[in-house]
Amino acid sequence: MEDQCKSGTITKIEKIYGCRWCDPRQLGDVEYRNGVDEDDEEEAELPAKLAYLLCGHFETNEKDKKGWDATRWVSYEDLEKALPEKVDEAIDAFESSARDRRGRAAAEMRGER
Repeated sequence: MEDQCKSGTITKIEKIYGCRWCDPRQLGDVEYRNGVDEDDEEEAELPAKLAYLLCGHFETNEKDKKGWDATRWVSYEDLEKALPEKVDEAIDAFESSARDRRGRAAAEMRGER
């Protein structure tokens, strides 16, 4: 089952939980501690790729009608390829929710709530 999960294609987005520009496991020790310099982000050997942590439904191929639900990192490129008509709506909902949560957290820190 583990190999299936790695090779599956997203067919439905339930919810987006997070966003990252790279896979931290692919960073070297220096980049991990200090961050990736903006000039270096363009170089091919650095893993700078927009990805979203999402809960969704995945299938191996067209015959895999049952598929499986999972939460995993999916690149923006793979999302656009698999669900071009749904991506913007899902990302907009995530970003709106993140702004609201950030605003509430800031208000709590300032003692406004």
